[in-house]
Amino acid sequence: MSASTLGRGFRLSAALGLFALAAVVGTSSADVPTVKLDVTTVKINDLYDFSGTIDPIACLGPDAGTISGQGTAVGGATFSNGPQPAPFFNVHLTFTEDGRIDFPNGTYVLDHWVQHFTYTSGAGYRPYDSRTAPVQEQGTVYGPDGQPTGETVLVHEVAHATYYDANHNDEIDPGEYTVNVDRFRVTCR
Repeated sequence: MSASTLGRGFRLSAALGLFALAAVVGTSSADVPTVKLDVTTVKINDLYDFSGTIDPIACLGPDAGTISGQGTAVGGATFSNGPQPAPFFNVHLTFTEDGRIDFPNGTYVLDHWVQHFTYTSGAGYRPYDSRTAPVQEQGTVYGPDGQPTGETVLVHEVAHATYYDANHNDEIDPGEYTVNVDRFRVTCR
C-alpha cells in the first residue's frame, strides 16, 4: 500500500497542471495608485482510473502486489497574479480511491483510500510554500478462495512541509524549512 500512496501523489501533478492560467493585473485611478489583483477560482471534479505496483505488506507475505481501481479528485484552486507582496496560489483537493490489490499467492485486498491535500504558496514579504497531505487507507483482506480472512490493513500517513525563503534567493538554505514531517504507518489487525 505504501507505493500506492507515492503513485497517487503523482496524480496531483496532473491536477496542478490545470492551473497554468494567467491572471491580469490592473491599477485603480485614485490619487495614490493601488494594485488590483485578479483572483481566479477553478473547481475540480475528476474521475480517473489507476493501476500500479504495491510494496510488500509484511502481514500478507514477502511479495509485491498490483493495484487497480477508480478514483475521484474533488476540490478547487484559487490564485492571483500581481506585484509583490500579493500573489498567491491555494489548492484544496480530496482524492478518494477504491481499488483491488492482488498478490501472487492469490490473496487480495479491497482497498479504500482518502487523501486530503492542501497547498498554499505566496510571495508576500517572505515567499513561502506550505503543503499538507494526510492519508487514511483501509483494506479488507480476502484469501485465494474469495472469503474474507478477518484481517484488515490500515494505513495512516501525514506529510507536511512549510518553507520560507527568508533571504529571497529562491534557494533552499539551512533553516528555511520550518516544518518537514513525513509519517507513514501500516497496521495489520
